[in-house]
Amino acid sequence: MTTDHSTQDTATTAQGNRPRLSPIRIGFLCDVLGTAVEGGIGYWSHVLRGERGVPAGTPGWEGADMAALAWTSVTVVDIEDDELVYTVTLAGLARALNALSRGPVTSISDDGRRSLAWANRHNDAGAGDAPDGVSDIDADLADCAFQLAALGTVLYG
Repeated sequence: MTTDHSTQDTATTAQGNRPRLSPIRIGFLCDVLGTAVEGGIGYWSHVLRGERGVPAGTPGWEGADMAALAWTSVTVVDIEDDELVYTVTLAGLARALNALSRGPVTSISDDGRRSLAWANRHNDAGAGDAPDGVSDIDADLADCAFQLAALGTVLYG
């Protein structure tokens, strides 16, 4: 069974098109998705396939080599049940981050939620100019956002 929570967005513009992500937003989402894939989700899933590459000049991903490495879509399989397959896109991750920023999630600490909310609002996973109590989006927080995008909930960790 393949589940793709990342495509369930129904928000459209007045012209009927889905809103586009800005280059800054794309760069931020690639940071979070890459952190999740390369450091956060390995204890509950394996990557089956993924797409890489962002438009040249995407902030934070300057240079052809960097732009080519950025994850933009990932399909994973659950380690314990290979029938459970999930796909996460940048748009789906954006919706998950928005949801995590709006309210409490029982498996995420208040500090973690504040950090996700600040990063999401500022499109900055590094939290360099963040106020006290806000940290970088590390593998654990990126995993939570990935889980919400993939599973519709934060189930593990």
